[in-house]
Amino acid sequence: MLGSKLMEMLKTMSSKDLNKFDLFLRSPFYNKSENIVLLFELIQKEYPAYKKEDYQSRALDKEVVFRKLFPEKKSKDSSLRALMSQLSKLIEDFFVIIELENDNKSKLRNELMLESLLKRRLNNIFHKKLESIRKKDKKQKVRGTDYYYYMFQFSNMSFQHKITTDNRTLNAGLQDLMNKLDLFYIASKLLYVAASMNRQHVVDKDYRINLLNEVLSFSKDSEIGQEPYVKLYYHLCLLLRDEAPQEQDNFQELKKLLHQHPEVLPVMERHQIYAALCNYCAKKIKSSEEVYYEHLFALYKEMLAENMHIMDNFHYYYLNITITAVRLQEFEWAKQFIENYKDRVHPDKQEGGYHYNFAFLHFGLKNFEEALIHLNQVIFEDSYYHITHKTLLICTYYELNESEPLKSAIEALRIYLMRNKSNISEYNHKAFQNFINFIKKLNRIKQGGKKPHDALLDEIEKVKLIVERKWLVEKIAELRK
Repeated sequence: MLGSKLMEMLKTMSSKDLNKFDLFLRSPFYNKSENIVLLFELIQKEYPAYKKEDYQSRALDKEVVFRKLFPEKKSKDSSLRALMSQLSKLIEDFFVIIELENDNKSKLRNELMLESLLKRRLNNIFHKKLESIRKKDKKQKVRGTDYYYYMFQFSNMSFQHKITTDNRTLNAGLQDLMNKLDLFYIASKLLYVAASMNRQHVVDKDYRINLLNEVLSFSKDSEIGQEPYVKLYYHLCLLLRDEAPQEQDNFQELKKLLHQHPEVLPVMERHQIYAALCNYCAKKIKSSEEVYYEHLFALYKEMLAENMHIMDNFHYYYLNITITAVRLQEFEWAKQFIENYKDRVHPDKQEGGYHYNFAFLHFGLKNFEEALIHLNQVIFEDSYYHITHKTLLICTYYELNESEPLKSAIEALRIYLMRNKSNISEYNHKAFQNFINFIKKLNRIKQGGKKPHDALLDEIEKVKLIVERKWLVEKIAELRK
């Protein structure tokens, strides 16, 4: 019984949820079966023990529960299975009701209520309620695809109401309905186009994007394109599309729009656009445009000021913010950040992130022995941070003249890149592979006691994607002295 769908759902419920569900279950409007109530009571007695992985009591074994509920029946009877199925269905109904009680589901409640009024031909009540909803929605500052969807739905209901009451009316609202549909579609399309483009930069995955040129052209030239939400995603799509030389213009315009319209985007979408801007900066940095470290650092500070560190994937930002601060030689700021934000990282990733950050800080301060101590305490399961850790380890071994560990670390990184190609975006794979190629050449020159040729420096400067470009150029300069 513990592995059943019923128990899987019950394990997600808190004590407060269970108490609410108990009231729900005892309502004859939803449930008239006393046996279902008894089954729930048997399970509830084991709360919260049944939520633990090491739960070993036999109280919820199917045979035990069956005998308590049906003492006169044989255990092979299907009655318990039927009760479990019915209780599961009631939990699903309860989940729906709980969701409808949430404030962010008010538009869904309004949609269902208007639909009911329309079906019952309560025309006066329908009209007054719809006008009340529209007045309230006009004051709403936060936009989003959900908002535009419900605006379309309410317009559709208004149209249905008008043609039902007067089929020949000239003002049925059909034009408004089509405008709302266009707005909902364009806003949704741009949102998911941006998501797919951003995803392509993070993982090695291509998406077929239909009607992209048409949607972008319409967004640029139509009245819909003046909607702040649409404008934001229009410029984000252009930025992610990599259309030089307009890239810088779109980057600056997008940052300006974020400041001009701080309340338009839902919180999570605002976070995601900031993340896309950060990814864009990271890509430009890998293409040798290191001026973007300043842009990236400013974005990170804005994100921290807006408490975006509360997001689930903050461990990524915990590392990236430290790296950016160290690159800009903001050493004291970086140290305070590492200490102050450690506890906000998920416990599973806290120690690894903490030691990696201090390793990077000590490397920036040229305390290479200290950096190595911290690096040896780091384990990353995430593929990107695994290769980032290996890269810093390679640089540290090089600085410490540890020839054999250096060769082993280079080979380990090469093999990891080869075996995990599908988990790493194409441009990241190229950037790290190019680093391997050049660190090998550089180490051979160093071990041979020779001076590097100008051609090697030219090669590094010309290669489009590479990590640690600045460090490699510095090491070549040192060998040429």
